Amino acid sequence: MANLHYLTEDIPGIGGRLYAEPEDFFVEEIPLYRPAGAGEHVYCEIEKRDLTTREAISRISRALSVKEREIGAAGNKDKHTVSRQMLSIRGVSERDVEKLEIPGIKILWVRRHNNKLRIGHLEGNRFRIRVRDLESVDESNLTKTLDILTKRGVPNYFGYQRFGRAGDSHLIGRALLVGNDKEVIDRLGGDSGTYFMGPRRDIRSIKRDFRYFFVHAYQSHLFNKCLEKRLSDFDALWKGDLAYKHDNGAVFRVEDAEKEADRLGRFEISPSGPLFGHKMIEPEGREKAIEDEVLSAEGVAPDILSMRFKEADIKGVRRSYRFPVKELKWEHSDKSVIFSFVLPKGCYATSFLREIMKTQ
Repeated sequence: MANLHYLTEDIPGIGGRLYAEPEDFFVEEIPLYRPAGAGEHVYCEIEKRDLTTREAISRISRALSVKEREIGAAGNKDKHTVSRQMLSIRGVSERDVEKLEIPGIKILWVRRHNNKLRIGHLEGNRFRIRVRDLESVDESNLTKTLDILTKRGVPNYFGYQRFGRAGDSHLIGRALLVGNDKEVIDRLGGDSGTYFMGPRRDIRSIKRDFRYFFVHAYQSHLFNKCLEKRLSDFDALWKGDLAYKHDNGAVFRVEDAEKEADRLGRFEISPSGPLFGHKMIEPEGREKAIEDEVLSAEGVAPDILSMRFKEADIKGVRRSYRFPVKELKWEHSDKSVIFSFVLPKGCYATSFLREIMKTQ
């Protein structure tokens, strides 16, 4: 992600540092719905500090003596943050959850509901983020950057979190898809307890969850490359585009771009890019040429890639090339700036902040 172009390339960034303290990065889920008060699942809102969602679920699973698969979440939150999110837990009482005392986790409220939480069961996320260690802030340049991002939208790049600690998860995903055992094993190294099932060391013994993570990272890498090539027109529609509807995630083919200009301006629709898979609907025209160019540069034949995605049971979808920033506020004091804003689900706050900071 560090080498991708900025939308606001010509405006200097403010610099600074993120994640100095977990409290500097606060995120709160905006639920898609509220628990009804009855049902077989116990919903709770947790506040976790310096833990990933996976780590929090693991600790709660052990404390309640329930399997991790009985615990649902609507989103995955990063480690070096303070974050609030809902979980659903099956097979426990409300009292069991209320009396939990786990380091790094607070239970804020508990209530029953009739279904398990699934990834995507949220409206969006509310953030309050402090950027520290600023030498000076040119408020005029900062205002220019924020004006562009609020009017045109933010490039919907997948954030660095998608690519693992070493930043090479997409390369492992590519190697998995093309069947390059040696590259996969070399990049994973000897961390057998994390990635592999049992003593075997080949791609067939990689745990299912990690297999999906690596392949999805490769999808994300390809999307980022397509978006970068589209960046100058990422907020304009072309004939043949697959326009993304922000209210429900559906797409439709653009036959007359001028007729869609009003909806585009109101941020009801946007151009979309590919999360490649074996059944993804394809655009036409100039956008199709961009996606073909990106695949060609990868050196993987599209029919081979499609076959590999089918074997991995990944169908493919379209993703908006931009996202809106709502309820944006900021305050500058001493050597820091605090930003407060709301983003739709699936969008990275770091993609917004990289345009402002322009640091690596």
